Amino acid sequence: MKKNIAVVGGSRGADLALLLASYYDDIDCVVSIVGSHTVFPGHTDHFTTSCWSFNGEELPFVPVNDACIPFLMEGDLRGTFEAMLLDTVAFEKAAIPIEKINGPILFLSADQDEICPSTPMANYMVDRLGANEFGYFYEHKIVEGGHAAPLGAFDYILKFLGEHFKS
Repeated sequence: MKKNIAVVGGSRGADLALLLASYYDDIDCVVSIVGSHTVFPGHTDHFTTSCWSFNGEELPFVPVNDACIPFLMEGDLRGTFEAMLLDTVAFEKAAIPIEKINGPILFLSADQDEICPSTPMANYMVDRLGANEFGYFYEHKIVEGGHAAPLGAFDYILKFLGEHFKS
C-alpha cells in the first residue's frame, strides 16, 4: 500500500523540501515557507561548498562573488543573496528542478523578508512552473512581514494540505 508523503519546510528546510521532492518521486506534496529557488553555499567559514549533496555528490550552488562581499561585511544577508544571484550562469546551474515535483506545491514568502528575497524567488518558481506546464496545482501566498512571518500562516497551510494533499 502506497503512503502519501507531504514535506513542509521553512527557510533552508524549505530548500530541502523542494530538493527532496525534486529527486524523490514518492513525495506527493510540498509546502515551501520562505524557500529559495536555487542552491546556495553552506554556512561555513569560507562559503566554498554547497549546502546540499545528493548520492555523495555536492549539488551545484551559487558561489559567493565579489559583489556580495560588502553586504556580507555589513551583515546584510538579503543583500548578499541578491548580489550572489547576479551570477546568472551559476544561478541557472544551481536552480532547484521544481518542475520534477510530483504533486501540488504551496510557496509562502514574506513581503519584507530581511534574510532573503523570498517573494521574488517564489515568483520565479511560479513562473518556471507555468513555463514548464506543471501538471499539478501550485500557489504562491505572500505574507506581510519579515522572514519569520509566514510561520504564522499555519491555518492557511493546513487548508492547502486539506484541499490538495490526499492522504
